[in-house]
Amino acid sequence: MASSKEHTSTIQIVAYDGHRAAVRPKAVIEDNRRTDVVEIEQSWIETGVDPKSPVIHGFVVRCEHGGRYLLLHASDAGWSAKRLPGPRAVE
Repeated sequence: MASSKEHTSTIQIVAYDGHRAAVRPKAVIEDNRRTDVVEIEQSWIETGVDPKSPVIHGFVVRCEHGGRYLLLHASDAGWSAKRLPGPRAVE
C-alpha cells in the first residue's frame, strides 16, 4: 500500500504598508523562495458594522513564477495566504 505525504508550505508576504497608503503586497515567500507580485488581479476591503471590527484587505495576486495566491490582511491579525489553482510557469 503506497502512502502519500501532504506537503505544507510556509507562505510569507512582503508588503508596502505605508502610513497613509493602503496595504499592498509586493512579494510572496514560499518555502524560503521569494517571488515578486507582478499583478493584483482583484482587491477589496471588508469592514464590519461594529467600528471595533477588524478591517480586512483582500487580494488575488499573480507572481512572476506564475503562481496565484489569495492574500488577506486583517488589521488585528496580520497576513494569511493560500495558493490558488491556476497556471504556473515551469521553474
